Amino acid sequence: IDCSARMLRRSADDAAGPSPPVHGAEGTPFEVEQACLDEEEVVLERESVDLVVCSMALHWINDLPGTLKMVRRALKPNGLFLCAFLGGETLAEMRSAFVLADLERRGGVSQHMSPLVSMADAGALLQASGLALPTVDTETIVIHYPDAWTLWHHLRSMGESAANLQRSAVGLDPLLAAASPRSAAAQQLGLPSPANDFFSFYG
Repeated sequence: IDCSARMLRRSADDAAGPSPPVHGAEGTPFEVEQACLDEEEVVLERESVDLVVCSMALHWINDLPGTLKMVRRALKPNGLFLCAFLGGETLAEMRSAFVLADLERRGGVSQHMSPLVSMADAGALLQASGLALPTVDTETIVIHYPDAWTLWHHLRSMGESAANLQRSAVGLDPLLAAASPRSAAAQQLGLPSPANDFFSFYG
């Protein structure tokens, strides 16, 4: 399931290649059905699947409680839910940099980054969904960048730039303030090594 038809076509091309990426226990290919749907509006039949895997998508979901309950409803008894997504203090340095840059250049603060789930909230969401033996794990990965512009370019290329409905443009002045190595905002950005918190769910 993906909301991008292009990504689904790439997945289908990989599966149809000489070396299919997934096989059954005895080497037979799995039957894969693809659907271009919004992740927040997926409706699966009750107890219809053994495994649900979600990679790097939950941090874009608005109704997390509803999505997790849908997953719980769709899993068969003893089924497994695995997921990984960004949360916690991911790019906290960049958030601080934008706050200081806005204060320095505009005298106020605007939201330039999407909200993320905290570790405590992640555990509470899993318990509320009704999944058995819920487990949350976190890993902090530090990625080195030569400058702020390279970091922002990578985020945009990965499709991980802000997608808030009422977001406002950053503007050149705050960007220059956040990227300038001599500004207080850039010192908060933590370059060249902003941290990313990856959450893993099991249930």
